[in-house]
Amino acid sequence: MLKPFYPADPATASGRKVNIIIIPGLSTLPPTAWSNDSGQWINQLIDNSNARAQAWLYDYQGGSSSDTIIQRIADEGQRLLSCLDNFCSERVPDSPEEMESPKSGDSPKANESQSPTEQQNVHVPKKPRHAKRKPLFFICHSLGGIVLKQALSITKTHVFRHLEVVEVISGIVLLGTPHVPLTVKASPNILELIMRLQPTSSLRKTAFTTHDNSFLAKCCSDFHLLRIEVPIVIGYETAESRVHVGMFKTSQVIIVPKELALTDSKHQNAFAMDQNHENTCKIEISSPLFHAIEESLKRALDIAPELIYKRFYASTRDVNDMGMIRSLTTNNEKGQALMIPVLKQEEPTLCLSQSPMSSRDATYGGSTNAPRPVGSDKVVTNFEIVNKNPCLPCFSMKVHKRQKGFFGRESTLDLIDAVLLPENRHEDGSLEEQASTIHSYALCGMGGMGKTQIAVEYAYSRRNKFNAIFFVTADTKNILSEEFACIAVELGLEEESETKDLTVSCEIVKGWLSNPVKAYDAKDPNSPDNEASWLLIFDNADDSEVLDDFWPNTGLGSVLVMSRDSEAKEHSYLANDGIDLQPFSSEDAIMFLQTVTRRNKQPGQERYAAEMVERLGGMPYLITQMAGVMSRLRLSYSDFLKLYNASGIDDTISVGGGGSKVSTEAKIHSISSKVGLDGLQPSSLALLCLISVLDPDRIPENILASACTTSADGIEDFPKNLGQYYEVRAELLQTSLINQNPETGDIWVHRILQDVVREKIGQELLAKFFHFAVRAMSLIWPFTSLENRFSTKRYPACAALFPSVVRLRNVHETMLPQGNSRHQLSSAKLFGDTGWYRFERGFQEESKEWFEIVMRICDGFEDKTSTEAIYMIRDTHHNLGTAAGETNDTKSFLKHAGIWLEMLQERGSDADGNPIIDYELAMGFNETGVAHAMDRQYEVAITFFERAIRTYKALPHYQDTMLGWSASNIGLMYWVLGRLHEAEQALLEIIEIFRKANGYDDTLSFKHHRIGDICHRLTDDNLRLRNLAEAQVLINQAIKVFSERPQYVQELARSTYKASQVSAAIGNQKKADSELRDAFQLYQQLVPGDRRGIDEIKEADYDSLVVFYSR
Repeated sequence: MLKPFYPADPATASGRKVNIIIIPGLSTLPPTAWSNDSGQWINQLIDNSNARAQAWLYDYQGGSSSDTIIQRIADEGQRLLSCLDNFCSERVPDSPEEMESPKSGDSPKANESQSPTEQQNVHVPKKPRHAKRKPLFFICHSLGGIVLKQALSITKTHVFRHLEVVEVISGIVLLGTPHVPLTVKASPNILELIMRLQPTSSLRKTAFTTHDNSFLAKCCSDFHLLRIEVPIVIGYETAESRVHVGMFKTSQVIIVPKELALTDSKHQNAFAMDQNHENTCKIEISSPLFHAIEESLKRALDIAPELIYKRFYASTRDVNDMGMIRSLTTNNEKGQALMIPVLKQEEPTLCLSQSPMSSRDATYGGSTNAPRPVGSDKVVTNFEIVNKNPCLPCFSMKVHKRQKGFFGRESTLDLIDAVLLPENRHEDGSLEEQASTIHSYALCGMGGMGKTQIAVEYAYSRRNKFNAIFFVTADTKNILSEEFACIAVELGLEEESETKDLTVSCEIVKGWLSNPVKAYDAKDPNSPDNEASWLLIFDNADDSEVLDDFWPNTGLGSVLVMSRDSEAKEHSYLANDGIDLQPFSSEDAIMFLQTVTRRNKQPGQERYAAEMVERLGGMPYLITQMAGVMSRLRLSYSDFLKLYNASGIDDTISVGGGGSKVSTEAKIHSISSKVGLDGLQPSSLALLCLISVLDPDRIPENILASACTTSADGIEDFPKNLGQYYEVRAELLQTSLINQNPETGDIWVHRILQDVVREKIGQELLAKFFHFAVRAMSLIWPFTSLENRFSTKRYPACAALFPSVVRLRNVHETMLPQGNSRHQLSSAKLFGDTGWYRFERGFQEESKEWFEIVMRICDGFEDKTSTEAIYMIRDTHHNLGTAAGETNDTKSFLKHAGIWLEMLQERGSDADGNPIIDYELAMGFNETGVAHAMDRQYEVAITFFERAIRTYKALPHYQDTMLGWSASNIGLMYWVLGRLHEAEQALLEIIEIFRKANGYDDTLSFKHHRIGDICHRLTDDNLRLRNLAEAQVLINQAIKVFSERPQYVQELARSTYKASQVSAAIGNQKKADSELRDAFQLYQQLVPGDRRGIDEIKEADYDSLVVFYSR
């Protein structure tokens, strides 16, 4: 229990601001003896605080004489925590001042505005008011510090139950307390050395064990992992202590030297003491150590009460609205602030300095033994939205550079300004309406009108008007998801190593766009001065549905959309304004022609220039391309017209006038093909052919360079080396057929030119260039093996190449003759590994589309008996099965996993005549077991898991961690079957294996779907314990995880049902009814044959929707 120490009269404690908790050592001097010639330093410390602190003494209860020392420490740690829980009772104050100095006679009452249900949940404390949510300042001597560490370590696994203690810790003093590393040896026994200081010690030899130092190390490690970032003042001994090692024998030793006293905290301040271990509790009042303790206490007195008030009360008192508060702590290295639930704040502002935060994100899947990325051991005890301060200004334009020769269109830029510039946002409409509205503008028109160039010019010329500008390609969702992930990194919201799940990255970007702040740690984060302005440019947004998942919901931003669809400006997203872009007028077109040809008015050529732009219909794209032809062939305007007339282009088709869109586009293609491409060197045309099947917006040059070293297979004119490639590239750049970013080397080209080239060469030659591109891509694509899947190291390289693989897939699916590429093994390999890359990045449904394409290619193999073909077919069944399992398609999972395993077992024998046993076979057994478990064939599943374990153990490079999935799956099967003792034993064994391999905290991203499963189950525990606020935080996190991924609709239905139970328990029946209806609708979609009503569907029915390891 806690007893008043100084002042001794507890009646004076109510007006004190900080509670000092004194924890003496075991069998060492009592605090009454912590004095020397300078006096009792604790009393002086409190007197110096102007009577603002109250000291309490933790009184040990003593243990049984048969207990070991580590058992006694464990018991005392539990008692101390229980004592602190009771001491730190609850009540909601009206202000930090009222929290510190309550009026006499006050009694806690329920808020009159609360509902009866909420009033029932108001905790009326029975403890004296002096303890309620005041800062705790610990002073520990010797093993008293270990007892404190043990007590706080318990909170790590039950954080919600002990928030009242953890959240008010404001400082720690450790005097002679050991902090032992995990690598400590068993001898000398530190606990025994300390306990043998007293000659009259009656401890038996059995009180000490060979595991004592390991226990200390575990306790210290757990304390470190808590990340209690408060000032820690340390005093360590420099004098030897006399330890009684026998009845008449002593030994002189320094028990806790500096190296065994320092913690891993970056907020510690250590001082040497000219004392032995027992006397480290005696501090000179004039010493630097005393002044450091005094300064730490002063910081707790001055800062902690306000901070604690904000942690618990500043956001909301209603458990129905677990609001978010902004931490005052900012990471000095990365400038990141935290937005975290009111219930938990990991970074108090009492730190002497702030330490950087990092995250570990090891995503598990199937039976793959994925290596864990190296990172910090941050404990995931809450679901913080880690809002790092954005890196502003941010100017992300991909490959696009400003064109020096941009001409005209000033009136168009002015129209965009009127809608999108931040300074024009409030000219009409109320401030409230404007504040939550995305302003958007659409530039519509057929290809070749110059939409992209206008957008690029607008971005560069207005870059000082916005805090952030982002340029993205919006013609496909899969490419757009990769580009939003790049924005998250460029804006500084994520580290590149963190962008594993692209769905999460997209949500992070959308979250900032909807709430664009310049700094989360600003003095007034919600002030207008802290609002960031941004411009998001969607290029080639010809399908408005592509934007559905990427359009910000709210915010003070501007969106510019370029689309060939004239109706885009009428779309509900684009309700602000927009125009159909028209060709240049005759006068502007002539001036533009003179600009791009770098020719002023030439005598006798004016009329030819006018006729030329008329023939070209005033189209910026055609004028630019034909200017390149004139430059390449050194033609005058009249010479060009002769070439144009000789090309045989049908002049009856009107360009830019009354002709139809189809005829106009046909004319553009005809001119571009017959005039723009004729006369090119064969090698230049060959390079354009390769470019025509790749991503037009960004082609990494290493693809083209790789092609120079790839077998051309009948393509004779392609550059054979880098020298020839550079010559060809120079010609294409000079004639404006391609563009290049000088900083990155990436190539980009107009889509019209790609279309023209593909039409010009025909399907047969297109197929050759497709396969040629696949081979070149395969040389640089970072393929991964089965054992190394889920490694994130290849993601940056894949992200750069992925858009071009998407274009190759489109060519394969839509442009090649049926059966033309069916025999190509290289296409199957590339598309298969790309599909797995998308699987890893969180797009399991999309990955199935890639795998199905690969299966169609495999079906068309001319030779299905080769080793490579058999492996490709087998691996595709594996991929399809794994994707089916992740998307809850049990039937397909069973089918493909069965075929995969059957093919593995049909491989025959190795060179020595022994059956082939390898990592893939073990995986096959495990995945087949999972499929049967999903089908509720639990006993059958166990047999497959057991075979998987035997196979892993038979591998020459076997490691225990390979058993991660198979062994844990067996434990889960035992649990489902009710064999609980066997389940516990199996799971504890595998936990210990991974603890040894990865440390005590091996964590997943808080948005991983396994975390969603855990949150759902923890909600049950907290409902049972009536921890309703905690239950709501947990179930909300589960719903957030599952709702972001359509493949987890089963889990979403179950968690929505659980959310209705939480709302009902809280007393919000209206919300509970709504959530129940939502859950029932999802259930009906999943089980359409079930005719029962909403009240007949029970929790067991919702549980049956999900796979066994999610229950």
